[in-house]
Amino acid sequence: MTISRPKFFAIIASFAIMFVSSASLYGQVTIKIPMIPEREKPQTDTSDNSGGGSTVQNASYDQETFQSIYGDTGHDEFGGYSRYISPYLSCYGKKHNIPEDTIDSWPKMHGGTSEESLALGQQRLAELEAKLKARMRSFPHTGLHAGENPGLVYEIASQRAEYLQCLRDGSKAAAAAEETARADRTSEMFFEDLAVTRKEIAEYSPSTKIWLVSSRNSEWLDRAISKGWRKEFYHKWKFPAATVAKFDAQFDALAADAPPKITAYTNSQVNKFAFRNAVEERMMRSQLNDVSGLIVHKIGFYQSTWNIEKNDLGIPIRRYKTGAIYGRNPNSDHPYCMFWTINIVQDYAGGGTYGTSYAKYKEREVATCPGR
Repeated sequence: MTISRPKFFAIIASFAIMFVSSASLYGQVTIKIPMIPEREKPQTDTSDNSGGGSTVQNASYDQETFQSIYGDTGHDEFGGYSRYISPYLSCYGKKHNIPEDTIDSWPKMHGGTSEESLALGQQRLAELEAKLKARMRSFPHTGLHAGENPGLVYEIASQRAEYLQCLRDGSKAAAAAEETARADRTSEMFFEDLAVTRKEIAEYSPSTKIWLVSSRNSEWLDRAISKGWRKEFYHKWKFPAATVAKFDAQFDALAADAPPKITAYTNSQVNKFAFRNAVEERMMRSQLNDVSGLIVHKIGFYQSTWNIEKNDLGIPIRRYKTGAIYGRNPNSDHPYCMFWTINIVQDYAGGGTYGTSYAKYKEREVATCPGR
């Protein structure tokens, strides 16, 4: 049974009167009536928990004031401050060990993450911090989403510079991870091509194969023998250092295996372009004008007559003769020579006639230099 405070005081007063009456008969007695303690009032969590303290379940705070602040920036912006808090929720979750799927389930207004948007966001968060401090006394972490979690909102607003750095670091890490994934996907394909090239060279024999390596794979041999060509390849694809190291190991292995095969291929080809034509040879040389100080060991054509190229209807398109220059670029960073294949071409003019001759560069192949 619960006794109300007024009734309790009445009972105490009745006892007091009885004792006073008794005292008048047996002598004076001093009576002290004990003070009744007031019932303890619920205490609001006044700590801001800005360091990420434990979550306060059923925390007491001024919800109406918080909602009015959070929902209106005062700048006629849809969604209030949510757009400026939302970009930092992942960082908040990582800091407080909140699962990512929980963060993803929270309602949020996705704000921009461009530098311009983030700069504006920092201004808005400074305004938000000032408003919260001026109009609220407590900012408990309720464990709920931002719209019902003043501790979360106050922490991000008051520690906005720290959270901005976290966001930028996360963006860099995500970009680096994506770049690594891209490099892995691309390099996997390239490593397969490198493996094919090594197999082609290992299996080469002048008696069974026409080419040392196929045209599509010749560039891998180039990169194996030349650090400069490797550098161009790495610059183009922007591989991370770990991937570059893997490529270097593969290129070095190919460069070590290739020399005897390159020599065998050179010996099988060097005497095949024996037909000469001084005028057309000058045209061929003009295709290598960008090679300063070109050293020519041999020049000529594989045949003296024209090859005719026709379309599907059998009508001539052009005719050509295949020529080669066996020489060396003295500016190379490797010890090898090259076979430069250059065609002399005449386009079909109709009526069984052809136009003026011109030179057209086709490809290059690695060769052993004379005397090596």
